[in-house]
Amino acid sequence: MNGSGESHETLSATSTLPGDGLTPEQGAGSREQGAGSRNARARATATLLGNSLLDEHRRQVRPSLPKDVARRTGEQIDSLLDDPEIDPEEIREGLRRLRANRRWGPGMLPNLVHEVRQEHAGQGGGVPAKPSRQQETDDLFAAAAARMEAREASQ
Repeated sequence: MNGSGESHETLSATSTLPGDGLTPEQGAGSREQGAGSRNARARATATLLGNSLLDEHRRQVRPSLPKDVARRTGEQIDSLLDDPEIDPEEIREGLRRLRANRRWGPGMLPNLVHEVRQEHAGQGGGVPAKPSRQQETDDLFAAAAARMEAREASQ
């Protein structure tokens, strides 16, 4: 048992009494020792990066995030960082979009990162990403403003 009272051993399926049929996990320490230190370093790096992204996000949110929301946001960031195909810059952009819409909670972050990744994939060739509805609206208003200015200049 470790200091927390949790056992690092597994019970066999036929065990009927406490302590009866305990077998250590096979090879837990021996094979993974070298890989374990690499994994620990990678995990520490991901944790530092996740904390950095969360701190950056928290500094830009006013009023400050409630602790529970910050915790859930951090969990979402950690989960996204666990995926080796997701770039931290994509998470950063997802957080920027999350801040842009106050009605969205931390659970929306993976969807926003996915949206960012789809847009980046569209820029790299293949089918280009369609402009967002907001961009279409902005273009429409810009064209209307240009027509209005042209009319006023001609009068």
